[in-house]
Amino acid sequence: MKKIYIGLLVVLLSLLLLLKMCYAALVTTFTIDSNVTITGIWDLQVTDVKIVAISDGLEKEEAIIKDNNITFNPTLKEPGDYVTYEITIKNNGNIDAKLTNINLNKDNENGLILLETNPQEILKANETTTFTISIFYDQDATTLPEQKTIKLNGIVEYTQNNKKI
Repeated sequence: MKKIYIGLLVVLLSLLLLLKMCYAALVTTFTIDSNVTITGIWDLQVTDVKIVAISDGLEKEEAIIKDNNITFNPTLKEPGDYVTYEITIKNNGNIDAKLTNINLNKDNENGLILLETNPQEILKANETTTFTISIFYDQDATTLPEQKTIKLNGIVEYTQNNKKI
């Protein structure tokens, strides 16, 4: 009886060894090794601001560009006076940009009207877009505003143009 158990044990161990060898023969392991490099450059810049239209008799007040902030301080003398600035934005990077927000203060309670044309909605890498901002002293104004210096402000915002996968 002892010989039967030993024989049975030898057969079972042989079967286990055979199964392990068959499994090993049918299994292949692959190793994946990768280094991903990201080369994206996000670099949108205001490159130029120039006066493209101005009322006769007004002095040209040149705009100042500093860290993508634009400052211009026109002096309007009388109703009907205006000045129009053309603003140039360049995408110096390699990521396409999408216009997500343009919000300019258009408050007319002080006799000023602010009008703009929208910049290009998608600004591709290495492309340039322009838009204008016009400031008008309302020609229908019948009184001078109490506040002589009026603060106008706004933002133009671009974000990355997400690609669909």
